[in-house]
Amino acid sequence: MKKIKIMVLTDSTGNPRSFPIEEAVSLDESHPYLLREEYPDAIFWQLSYGNMEAQNIINSAAGYLNDWNPDIIIVQLGIIDCRTEAFTEFQKLIIAKFLGPFFRFLGKHTYNPRLIKYRKISRVSKVKFKKIITKFNIIFNNSKFFWLEVSVHPDYESARPGTYSRVKDYNKIIADVFGDGLVKIQSKLLDNHGFNNDNLHLNKVGHKVIADELKFLIDKHIRANYEKK
Repeated sequence: MKKIKIMVLTDSTGNPRSFPIEEAVSLDESHPYLLREEYPDAIFWQLSYGNMEAQNIINSAAGYLNDWNPDIIIVQLGIIDCRTEAFTEFQKLIIAKFLGPFFRFLGKHTYNPRLIKYRKISRVSKVKFKKIITKFNIIFNNSKFFWLEVSVHPDYESARPGTYSRVKDYNKIIADVFGDGLVKIQSKLLDNHGFNNDNLHLNKVGHKVIADELKFLIDKHIRANYEKK
């Protein structure tokens, strides 16, 4: 059987995490590295970057590896695109640039849940998000996608009001573009207490849950497409 090529694209939810200390996740406990242990003969390429919109990470992959033709692409992106914000990124830059009393006041309230609830701004509109991931699908049309469901704990609403319902809309867009390539993982993460106490990032249990689910899907895909009948 040929060596399987696997591309992994994630935001900070796919990265190790050193805090809080009681829920720390080391590099080798993160789901991309758990998969590397399961498939030691596979060729992996991973790009994980915190607080980054899907478009930026996707553009890096397409720009450097559009001719690599990975067999499998694992994606854990979308929460940065859809979560609610009090200000746009441009407005945040303006607030940070100016030091007057008014701008200092605004800066203190950048992450105020009441202001977020009132403003409910998302970084990337649903229309733009669909265009971005549709183009991604076209560029790597010979690859099998496993796009992890955008997942947060319901209690994330206390920090980012309106995000929980918006996540459902963006997951529907992913399903519209990738069909059964959307990996539904939210309920398993909740059932296994896989979120850490910020209600967004994963603890080591959450990473293990995702790795196990991906292994099941990857094994199934390999059996159907690469193993000799």
